[in-house]
Amino acid sequence: MKLVIQTQYKENYGAHDWDGKGECPQYWKFKGGDTYVVPGVSNKDLLPQLRALIESSDEYQEEYIIYSDVMEDDAVCCEEWETPWNIHVEDKGFYASRYVKAEDYWQPGYKGKATSYRMLAGGNRTDFQEEYIKLEEEVA
Repeated sequence: MKLVIQTQYKENYGAHDWDGKGECPQYWKFKGGDTYVVPGVSNKDLLPQLRALIESSDEYQEEYIIYSDVMEDDAVCCEEWETPWNIHVEDKGFYASRYVKAEDYWQPGYKGKATSYRMLAGGNRTDFQEEYIKLEEEVA
């Protein structure tokens, strides 16, 4: 079983030119979201902890959970063009990681990109790591 969480992200375009005085202009645009998967989980007990780590909001942006469910391991949890974040529980807390396969528009010679970070309250991140993985060179 796995816990699947989907979010909505939106950005306040009105805040870009805001000088910080008075009320911030409101011009929100929906910008997609992410899918998070927690493998080996058969209930929603972790959802309150994960909500505190995933959700964030300020005058400029907002991300919030719009869906969560426990699914079978082989259940499809997102569109085929999406790459979900896998969440792992470790000694220091919750870590998110994902591997994104290289697309046609990428610079030749790469097979993908691996990204990971430790999740902090309010959508903050630490211990961020990102690595572009090159194709193995052919040996003559």
